[in-house]
Parts: sequence; C-alpha cells; structure tokens
Amino acid sequence: MIRPGHWILLRLASYVGVVFGSFISGAPVVADPMADYQVIVTDRALIPKVFYSTDSDRFQIRKTSVAWASLYEDPTHLLKWSVDWRRYRQDEWRLDSKQLGVSIRQEDAYGLGYQASLAVNDLNHAQILTTENRFGWRLSPQSVAEVLVLRDLVESQIGLMSERTYVMLGASLETQWNQRLSSVVYLDTRRFSDQNQRYTGKTKLIVDAWPSQGVTLQAWYQNLRNSDTEASQSAYFNPSRYEETLLVVGVRKRFRNHRLRFRMGAGTQQVVETGPSRAQFSDVILESSDAHDWVWRVTAGYRLSAGVNQDPNYRYRYGGIELIIPWSRRRL
Repeated sequence: MIRPGHWILLRLASYVGVVFGSFISGAPVVADPMADYQVIVTDRALIPKVFYSTDSDRFQIRKTSVAWASLYEDPTHLLKWSVDWRRYRQDEWRLDSKQLGVSIRQEDAYGLGYQASLAVNDLNHAQILTTENRFGWRLSPQSVAEVLVLRDLVESQIGLMSERTYVMLGASLETQWNQRLSSVVYLDTRRFSDQNQRYTGKTKLIVDAWPSQGVTLQAWYQNLRNSDTEASQSAYFNPSRYEETLLVVGVRKRFRNHRLRFRMGAGTQQVVETGPSRAQFSDVILESSDAHDWVWRVTAGYRLSAGVNQDPNYRYRYGGIELIIPWSRRRL
C-alpha cells in the first residue's frame, strides 16, 4: 500500500518528469499518467530563414538558417534551436562558416519582455561565442525602457580574417508625451577586441501626423565617437567623430491578415575627417499577422552613408525572408 506522503512524492515526480522530458525533446506534454484530468499540449514549429546583403565595396553576405522551436505559442513566445550557414564574399575572396545557437523570446503585444540568444560560430577553425539579449519594461504609463547586451562578429573581410569581435551595452527610453508626439533616446558603448571604444547616442522625435492612415513624421539624430581610429585597420567604419541627421516618413498599415511597415528618410552626415555629405535610408517589412497559422516575414532595406575609409557614398542593401511553420498544433 502506498502511503499518502509517498503518493504525493510520486505525483510530483511524475509531473516533473513529464514536463522536463517535453522541454528537452520538444514532444507534446501528454496527460500525467497518475492523473485523470486535463491534457496539456505543447506546440512546436519549423523556422527556415534566408538573408542576403551587398554593399558598394562588393562585400556580400548570404545566411541560411533552419530553426526548430521546441516550445512555440506564437512568434513572440518561443524557445528555438538553430543552425546557420554563412557565406561571405568579396571579389575573389570567400569564407564559409556555420553557427549553432539557442534562443528564447517572451514578449507581449507592446514588445515588453525579454529576448535572449547564445550561439557558437565556427569561423576559421576557431569557435567564437556570440550572444544577443534584450529586456524591456514599462517605467510608467507613458514610458518604456529597454536594455541591450550583445557580443558579435565584425562582418567584413578584414574583421572576419582577424576574428574581430565587439561587446555592446545599450539602453533606450521611449516616452509618449501626448497622443501625437513621442520620443526615443538611445545610448550605447561598444568595446572592440582591438581595444577601440565607441560611444553612440541617438534621438528620435516622432509625430503621428495622419493617425487614420498610419503616417508618422520623424526627426533622427545620431552622434558617435571612437577612442582609437587606427585600431580598426579598415575592418569597420571608425572615424573619430560622426554625426547624422535624417527626416523620415513612416507608414504602418494593416490589411486582412497582413501588416506593412515602411520608412524612408534623407538628410546629412558629417565625418570629422572628410566633412558633410548626404545620407539616405529606407526599409520595409511585410508580414502576416495570424499567429495561429503559418507566419511569414519579408524585409528589405537600403542605406547611403559614410563607410570604411570615410567613403561618403557607401551604399548598403539587404533583404530577407523568414517563415514559421507550426507543427503538431492540436486543440484539446
């Protein structure tokens, strides 16, 4: 005969075993074999993604990834395991690498919550650890704060060949002043493995100009400084001081089960070493909004700004497609 205390321990062990096994394997959580009530189902998802970019220096990046979400509720609530294949190319030079990673995301409809990822990149027969972590919370009914911590590769030919990395710590504060006016203040510091230290400040002023059509008018300002302009050895953009001012038009539209976001801006930039020149920016995101079906997301963008060696006409273009395919979705 099983004593009452032992019965409770058996029930607890059974429950923990079922949940832990589901977490590791990604299998559906079935009914507790010692219980005669509710059945719990854990959803999963397959997430393929492709990304491509090119610039005026003829440097190309192609990334293909496949992720398996062992826990999936919707695109903002998931745990996934991924493998990425990356190919870098510039003229006759080529480099292939592979990355294995795990990430978790738990955010609400306003983007508040957290994202965390950890990955190991096999580059030049060396294993390099990268991570990206974001945490956002509401300070007041009108203010939202976010903290960002990441470590990543410097993706250029010189940066990759020298296994250059950087660690960044950043924070932002978004404030809604009234129904039509909001602002964003962002600060970060970035430490490169070549010992250069970068400080960046950004501000955005956003006016909800045409609410019924989702149109905003925005003013952006960016200022960055580097402590050692010689350390990079042309591995990345590294002026002693850089400023940029842009006027941006933004559009957000929702139709049927789709969302569209488009931004386009133009303005001026100034590198201390070379003087002022024009700057341009645009990006677009088109995505499906039904989280209980297949979810897809298409992104594309363009930027004209200063580049490596203070080239004032550096151009960068990118595009990507992501697909989320729910797996074993059952309603019980």
